[in-house]
Amino acid sequence: MTIAIRLCAAALCFNLCTATDRPEDLMTHVNEIFENGTHSLKEGRSRTMRDTTASKNCWPGWSKQGSRYFLYVNRAMSWADAEVYCQVSKANLASIHTPAEHTYIQELVRRQTGSYTEAWIGGTDAVKTWQWFWSDGSKFFYQDWVGGEPNNLWGMEKCIQINYSRDHRWNDLNCANRLPFICGTRPESC
Repeated sequence: MTIAIRLCAAALCFNLCTATDRPEDLMTHVNEIFENGTHSLKEGRSRTMRDTTASKNCWPGWSKQGSRYFLYVNRAMSWADAEVYCQVSKANLASIHTPAEHTYIQELVRRQTGSYTEAWIGGTDAVKTWQWFWSDGSKFFYQDWVGGEPNNLWGMEKCIQINYSRDHRWNDLNCANRLPFICGTRPESC
């Protein structure tokens, strides 16, 4: 329960929770997702499946790119709920630092869905408009915005989606929208 309270408090601090997000609701949601367990996850085409081989591999079911691991989650959630989902797996919404990582993540999504599906990544400017941050705390220096973006439409677009438009680039979007997402981590040890 304390994890959910802390996560919701952090999200409230960044204006990412909606008025209906209460710590109890987030914990119920997290428990529902993980069936009250702490098992590693493997993502299928339409739902998340428990992976029972966790002891054989650090991040079973996750895709490795360099020193990082990524997981596409084909379940639509708000940006804040997606971040909580990733944090329960000791990860964050994915940060992207190079064109190669960006292409890798796009291809991960395409392999899972058959198309370049729009999805959340970990970028936000909720703390200060036009000052972008990654939810994992890494430096924000690579970006691939579609023309005219970010535009913070109506002052409400604080989170980043990938695979936007026919160019499959980035767009800022209202964080309450529900999209599938990509978790990413840089595990320190197994």
